Amino acid sequence: MTETQEGSRGERGHAWTPVEITLAAQRQYARPYTDVEVWAEFTHGSGVVVRRPGFWDGGSTWRFRFAAPFAGGRWTWRSVADPADPGLDGQRGELTVADHSAVGNRFHRHGFWRMSP
Repeated sequence: MTETQEGSRGERGHAWTPVEITLAAQRQYARPYTDVEVWAEFTHGSGVVVRRPGFWDGGSTWRFRFAAPFAGGRWTWRSVADPADPGLDGQRGELTVADHSAVGNRFHRHGFWRMSP
């Protein structure tokens, strides 16, 4: 089960919990899956950069989902679209990430799930 929080321009989130950011395209695309590529670059205060793809969610709506790979800190994000679309390209925001204890979900105590060796 995934717990998703709505995110926007200046939101708070929790480590290892997805935040969803929504953007609105200003242009219409006949084939959104192939006509435009959208992604966001999330940059932590330490300099770590995580690039996440965006996806079309119908109409003019595009979304990104991001889960901070470690606890605590401030992340800034910037969207990129090719071809450029004013609603999708150059949008910016920030996300302040709290540690896992604020969530209270015991499955988030040790980070992302992974297979044991």
